[in-house]
Amino acid sequence: MSFLNATAGLTIKTYPIGKGGIYRPLTLSFTQTAATISTYTAEMINSTPSSNTFPGTLDKVSSMRYYSISEGSGGSAFTAGSVILNYSNDDGVYDAANLRIAQGPVAGGGLWVDLGGTGTAITTGNITSNSFTDLTTNTIFTLANNAGGSNSLPVELTSFTASSNGRKIQISWTTKTEVNSNKFEIERSLYENQDWVIAGSVKASGTINTPRNYSYIEKNTQAGKYQYRLKMIDNNGSYKYSNIIEAEIAVPKAFAISQNYPNPFNPSTKIDYQVPVDSKVLLEVYNIAGQKVMELVNKEQSAGYYTVDFGSTKLSSGVYIYRIAAAGKAAGNNFTSIKKMILMK
Repeated sequence: MSFLNATAGLTIKTYPIGKGGIYRPLTLSFTQTAATISTYTAEMINSTPSSNTFPGTLDKVSSMRYYSISEGSGGSAFTAGSVILNYSNDDGVYDAANLRIAQGPVAGGGLWVDLGGTGTAITTGNITSNSFTDLTTNTIFTLANNAGGSNSLPVELTSFTASSNGRKIQISWTTKTEVNSNKFEIERSLYENQDWVIAGSVKASGTINTPRNYSYIEKNTQAGKYQYRLKMIDNNGSYKYSNIIEAEIAVPKAFAISQNYPNPFNPSTKIDYQVPVDSKVLLEVYNIAGQKVMELVNKEQSAGYYTVDFGSTKLSSGVYIYRIAAAGKAAGNNFTSIKKMILMK
């Protein structure tokens, strides 16, 4: 969001900016020394700020997002003011009672400036700084923790990666040390959606001074891009977030339908199938005499992976046949397949 200012004296501006489903307004209160037209752009970035070199008063800045203030033209000095940031527990700083606002260096590194501010013990709210330096050069703002707070880290990560194979995504990480560490929660989000959900949990090692390897596998994942992060929780309930990594499940390359599982089954079973292009899909079940007993799918479906549950208390034991017929929207993309399954009561 761009803003224009041409009035000397006190100015208060609120910028309702956000990205990836996250709304975090930024409010600046500043004094402009001259009535020279100045153009600035304010943007929220969902990634780790470029520098993590801390002065003595800070020990952590947000690993999730920051606010970039960029000068476009003009040059009137904004020499004094305050900044208000809204925060939640997904901002990558976790000691809410010791929150600070940090003014960061331009791209290329440098020290953060501790702007102060008073946080609360809750995980959502807003925080106001005492002051900021002028905006005549590009700068960034983000949340930070005070080094004097209760920020002992339960885990020191040395690696955190994600890899895909078919419909599986494997999350792997290595810790160098762990102190009072309880568990790891693996959180997942659709790419840039930022609607985080818990995908799984892995027990940590407590206190250990040697490297430890962990992994978690997500199975039967739908096609698409995903983001993952670790929530590292210690035995006292405090936690920190890892950086965000990405993985992608590709759209299938061919039509296919799997053997149902379990087989034989009672009372229900699952059938997996995949379509490489948008298609009209028909999936039906017949008895051994060729009579249709159930229609499971009859609709247009996007390219991707699908699972259907089949079961019925009204059917008797015996052999049944399931048949898929898929007609792709593109010419020549047609597919049929037949498989047998056994209901055993």
